[in-house]
Amino acid sequence: MNIVWVDNRAFADYETWEDYKEGFYNKCNCRKADKIYLSEMMLKDADKFEQACKVVFDKWPITAIVHLTNGQINHKAWIGHAASFLVNESCEDCTVSAWHRLNSIQQAIANDVADMAVKEWLRSCEPENCQKQKNQLGLTF
Repeated sequence: MNIVWVDNRAFADYETWEDYKEGFYNKCNCRKADKIYLSEMMLKDADKFEQACKVVFDKWPITAIVHLTNGQINHKAWIGHAASFLVNESCEDCTVSAWHRLNSIQQAIANDVADMAVKEWLRSCEPENCQKQKNQLGLTF
């Protein structure tokens, strides 16, 4: 596995990303009410959403390190889409539909949960702690 670090940002060939391998970027075939509903319920429940974020970090370590060290990506949106995909098998379009069913207070709470989860993960990847992330991925530098 080849991850390259440049200015505290990780780069890897997209074919090594777990989300790519699992079809995260495939055409959406889940425009079903049940997927939208499941995503809506997850996003409304702070505890469920927090747990779903942890699933993303556990199951997609390469994807997480690449996306969450990239300051150009909307980290809150990415973790929401990824969590919904992994936990509910819901594609991005269904997750966006679920998001728009939330009221502004629910959206703010979900954003806070996502922000806290991402910040906690990023703290674990600060220079003094990032070696742990690299070791967990089996990387040597």
